[in-house]
Amino acid sequence: MSPDAFHVRGNTQRSVSTPALNVRLMVPSSPARDIAVHRHNDAHLILVLRGDYQTSATRNGTLHSETPLLILNPPRTEHVDCFEAKQILPLARFYSLTLAPSTWIDVIRSMDLPTTPHAMQGAASVEIAANLSKSSNFGFDMEDALISALAPFSQDAALGAKDSACWVGQVKKFLRDLVLDGQASMRMTEVAIHFDVHPVYLARAFRNHTGVSPSSYVRAVQLDKAAALLAHSSKPITEISMECLFFDHAHLTHTFQNAYGLSPSAFRGLQARRVIATEF
Repeated sequence: MSPDAFHVRGNTQRSVSTPALNVRLMVPSSPARDIAVHRHNDAHLILVLRGDYQTSATRNGTLHSETPLLILNPPRTEHVDCFEAKQILPLARFYSLTLAPSTWIDVIRSMDLPTTPHAMQGAASVEIAANLSKSSNFGFDMEDALISALAPFSQDAALGAKDSACWVGQVKKFLRDLVLDGQASMRMTEVAIHFDVHPVYLARAFRNHTGVSPSSYVRAVQLDKAAALLAHSSKPITEISMECLFFDHAHLTHTFQNAYGLSPSAFRGLQARRVIATEF
């Protein structure tokens, strides 16, 4: 995503990016007097952790983020949102979540979201802030975080009950086969549409029955397949990353290192040494 996609100027403390989503923890750097009316073509969320923030997304105008403040700005939002003039900027903190256009299309296909800016505070925003902040290296599942952040704004989040025990098993097989067969990866919103359930309901039911999120389950299958290919094939690591549905070589390396404590090449070397050792 281009720098123009980011909606508040500031110093980035941490960031992670995929083709679908960019997440940044930021300290604002532009005072209110420097913020003019501007438009954002990409959908984005602002989660203010600390600081007094002024937004047109609520009738109150200014909200004090004694509890986290979550703002949804759909595509083409025009506003002058900023931290208040009295705010000491280095003390403020916020997350920005910028959605690629294709991601926005995915979510509005499966969630009835507003077409104008909305803001909220309360238990949901506190939970989302905790999920985003729980790892110093953004170890959370980004897609799960996005769905959770959008869910409070959904007009159809009152979900109809279904007997989930059966279809969750079908979802597991569906996700597992996507990875093992090397098919094109699917976002959870697309999977929800495939099974005709709301994505929030899918995430909740899947976690209730399996103990993990759908994306975490997919990640485990990806890692299992990558480890097997590293140990028992001579395929280049770049090829393995594509076959296991990682975004690229770097994505595989980062994820594999976090899970195994070794880079893919180091893991492959260790497995090769073990094979040699067993031959003597």
